[in-house]
Amino acid sequence: MRLRDRDRKTFWLRRRRVYHDAYGEPMAEWEAALPMRVCQQPALPNSDRRIYGLCALERRTLYYDGPEAVLEGDGVCVRSGAAQEPDFCAVKVEIWDGYQRIEIERASGIAQSGRTEGARRSVIRMQAADQVLDERLEAVKLAVRRAAAQAIRLTAEAIAEDARRLAPCESGALRASIEAECTEGTDGSVARVRVGVPYGAAVELGLGGNIPQPYLYPAFAANRERAAQAVHDALLT
Repeated sequence: MRLRDRDRKTFWLRRRRVYHDAYGEPMAEWEAALPMRVCQQPALPNSDRRIYGLCALERRTLYYDGPEAVLEGDGVCVRSGAAQEPDFCAVKVEIWDGYQRIEIERASGIAQSGRTEGARRSVIRMQAADQVLDERLEAVKLAVRRAAAQAIRLTAEAIAEDARRLAPCESGALRASIEAECTEGTDGSVARVRVGVPYGAAVELGLGGNIPQPYLYPAFAANRERAAQAVHDALLT
């Protein structure tokens, strides 16, 4: 078969390059366009084209005797420009006497679908990574809350112990009524040192003409820096 120059048309060959993204997923894109001077004919004879109608326009046969080796999967720009996505794709390549017989059919966005699938997988992977990060952050927050609550509870117990030691002892009721109480709220842990007898404040402050006998504030002052350090250490461990 002789390829006559007057029958040739200029199409553009765009090779399909497959590579892997940063996550190891295969991606595809089209390389720079190369000119091809080809002869073409429909893949089906006229009788079959009338039977199959527009379906026949989706497939063509090219004859090419140029220097470029066309591979199955390469893109061919028939109606689209050289800088655009190929509108046809090589599906079968045969070597005949001095030229290549290339069957092409309308492309279905192979390179674009490769990028889209790769992007979709990247998005899924990022979402999974975000979920793992969120779970780890929640675990860290929970661990910090537990450690801080433990430090606050131990500090409150130390204050209560010192207050019992410093409180005056007549009947022993005042000392026995001093206790530490810890609660967990929406804003975190809260610790209180309570005095259960009604005259606890009078003894501490010297109300009613009594001589002040502080026991609660000195216990707090002695443990104030220790409390701050305990919470600080809990947040760092």
